[in-house]
Amino acid sequence: MTVAGVLTEVAARAKESGAPGCCMKLLLGDRVLASHLVLRDLDLEDGCALQLVKSQVRSFAPASPEAFAPASPEMMVKTMLTGDSGTGKSQLMNRFVRGQFTHEFISTLGADFLTKLLVVDNHQVFRMQIWDMSGLECFQTITCSYFREAGACLLVFNIADRNSFHHIPSWKQQLEEFGSESLMQCLVLVGTGADRGDRQVSEEEAWTLADELGCSYHEVSSKTGECVSEAFFAVADKYLNQSEART
Repeated sequence: MTVAGVLTEVAARAKESGAPGCCMKLLLGDRVLASHLVLRDLDLEDGCALQLVKSQVRSFAPASPEAFAPASPEMMVKTMLTGDSGTGKSQLMNRFVRGQFTHEFISTLGADFLTKLLVVDNHQVFRMQIWDMSGLECFQTITCSYFREAGACLLVFNIADRNSFHHIPSWKQQLEEFGSESLMQCLVLVGTGADRGDRQVSEEEAWTLADELGCSYHEVSSKTGECVSEAFFAVADKYLNQSEART
């Protein structure tokens, strides 16, 4: 079994038990094991213990402007949703920000954005300005211009659309070309359509790609809301880590 297989099985059992989803990692000592590694190839000694730990340590909760005094510390991050047209980026944004879902598909023309206000660790106000970027080729010149000011990004594919999965490296290449170095440290890979039964991309494949991209993987359902918040919280956590490292 691969490390990705272990993480997938743990996530499935947590889901069955009704436990809240979270981003996990597997440690051998203080070494984080890459998701594509096969456990039997690690030459583990008898009695050697692997540790399963949460990779996100901050707590996030929705907030309203009325809940905090004007002097409350606030941070803002411009967060991009990038990927092929039809992968469910708009639905993902609407589920996270508004708690809404619609089956209607309308391609985003250029870009659209919504804002979500969060409170971090019960004291810091964090404003996520979430930009839904068009995946249509005719708008790529416009959408790439938005990457320059972005602080974080969710790379989105649909697990029932293998082509959208194969195109993720191309989207990352655009981020590398037009975005900042700090942006490349604040990426997560998101597979939409977790509620669907016509999967074309396995979780292990997605974890392996996430390893290659240097980010975490989150499988979500905008229809049910499953793990949607966790994906956004994970990228917010990465951004805050980068902000702390720069200070």
